[in-house]
Amino acid sequence: MESLPLDTITYKAPDEKYVIGVFTDITCGFCQKLHSDLQSYLDKGITIKFIAYPRAGMNSMIARNMASVWCADDKPAALTRAMKGDGLPEKQPTKACMDSIQSQFNAGNMFKLSGTPSGLSLKGEPMVFAGLRDPEQMLNSLKTANQKK
Repeated sequence: MESLPLDTITYKAPDEKYVIGVFTDITCGFCQKLHSDLQSYLDKGITIKFIAYPRAGMNSMIARNMASVWCADDKPAALTRAMKGDGLPEKQPTKACMDSIQSQFNAGNMFKLSGTPSGLSLKGEPMVFAGLRDPEQMLNSLKTANQKK
């Protein structure tokens, strides 16, 4: 399950050992914390594919704002700015971008998410997680899941 049929924003670990998909919302404090620690996850070999999950729903301004991030020319930089509260891209989201956010939101609903961040391992043994895990906790969870083969 290494690839998702979704338009994720990916931050690749230089020495990739694990890949996780993380459902995120740019207004979620725990998501912002995870994002502020991003380099620590990458340094531990954890590639992160962010999946848009606007908790307020698809008819919210948050969904539109997230679509503008996913439509940006430099998506990783736009997501980092949005997570830091440093503004959003000025480009208005297209229908295609809104459709992409809708697909990601639907995927999150299939997992019956109770909040963000939530996610799943995409490389190695399956693992689903809910809530914030610091880089060391995430690495240990992924190692444990992969030892149960």
